[in-house]
Amino acid sequence: MTTVAAAIDEVHAQFEAAGLSYGHGTDNAWDEAVVLVLTLTGLPDDTASLERHVNTGVLEQIRRVTSARIDERLPLAYLYVPLDGLVARIPASVTHGPEDHETVAGCDDPPGFL
Repeated sequence: MTTVAAAIDEVHAQFEAAGLSYGHGTDNAWDEAVVLVLTLTGLPDDTASLERHVNTGVLEQIRRVTSARIDERLPLAYLYVPLDGLVARIPASVTHGPEDHETVAGCDDPPGFL
């Protein structure tokens, strides 16, 4: 299983290698990787989130958005728009965990796991 920290590292490395430009909400590859991963997992920006496991469906979506960011050279803000915890342009099925209702959106660990 991939942790949130590992997903952020993966996205960051790809953004750095791609030589992207920033300025639509973030100004560097690291911050943009953090925003992308935390938005799609629905987790807060705190150290406790880093060891959470990202479920397979959300990890695939993270990789698709990462590829789109690199291939299309569009700012991340143009690929999705966070609105009060919801994400436009990304299907709701991706931003929510499995249907067992025991998971935090995008993570396989039950709430309180850490």
